[in-house]
Amino acid sequence: WDALPLLDGEEHRRRKRLILQAFMPQAFDKYIPVMEQNAAYYLERWEKLGSFTWLTEYRKMCASLSNALFVGQTPGSDSE
Repeated sequence: WDALPLLDGEEHRRRKRLILQAFMPQAFDKYIPVMEQNAAYYLERWEKLGSFTWLTEYRKMCASLSNALFVGQTPGSDSE
């Protein structure tokens, strides 16, 4: 296995440095507008739907947010 918690030495330090970049204040500044756009999309969607199953919609919203943050895809049915 080459998962970070199972690595030792220089390889562990190298990968940890890479991963920690995603949690720096500069990175969070880039996440906030994406999160706001995703939230706005789903609030509007839910308002139009009127009635829906929360768990299903929550899963779609989370998938959409993950795709937006990690792949750069815009919120919508293609990103769910």
